[in-house]
Amino acid sequence: MAARDLYERFINPRMEEKQMVRVSQLIVLLLGMACAVIALFEPPAVFSIVVFTTSVLGSAFLPAYVAAVWWKKANTPGALASIIVGAAVAFLWKYLGLDGATEIHPMLAGLVLSSITMVAVSLATQGRHPVPEHILRAMEETEELRPLPRSLASRQSFEMAHEALTLKSAERPT
Repeated sequence: MAARDLYERFINPRMEEKQMVRVSQLIVLLLGMACAVIALFEPPAVFSIVVFTTSVLGSAFLPAYVAAVWWKKANTPGALASIIVGAAVAFLWKYLGLDGATEIHPMLAGLVLSSITMVAVSLATQGRHPVPEHILRAMEETEELRPLPRSLASRQSFEMAHEALTLKSAERPT
C-alpha cells in the first residue's frame, strides 16, 4: 500500500511493476527492522503499540460492521463518518492524554462516539443515500435460519469442497 499510495503517487508516478515490488520489499524490510529494534530495546512498547492500534482500528470499524450487519438503516455516509470519527477519537483520546485524565479507555470513547455518529449520520442522510433494496432483501434472507435460497445457492463455488471434506473427516474422533 505504501509503495503504490505514497511512493508511486508522490515520488515516481511512472514506476514499473518490478520497481514496485522492490520498493515494497524495502518498506517491509525497514518496518521489520524498526519493529525488531523496538522489541529488543523496549519490549513493553510492543504491547502498548498493539493495544493502541487495536483501540484505533476497533473504534473505527466495529460500529460500522455491527450496524452494516444488523441495522437496516445503516448507509455509506454513516459508515464512513463512523469510521473517521471512531479512529480520530481513539487516536486523539490517547494522544491528548484524556485516558489518564478521565480514566476512560480510548477504545471505549471511540466506540461510543463512532456509534453515535453512525446512527446520526445514517438517519440524517437516509433521504439522499437510502440503503439499496438488494441489501435490504439480503438482510431479510438472513434473519432466520433455513436452507440457502436457490437464487443464492446457484452462485456457490465448490472449488474448496475437497479441502472442506478433508477437514471435516479430520475432526471426527478416531
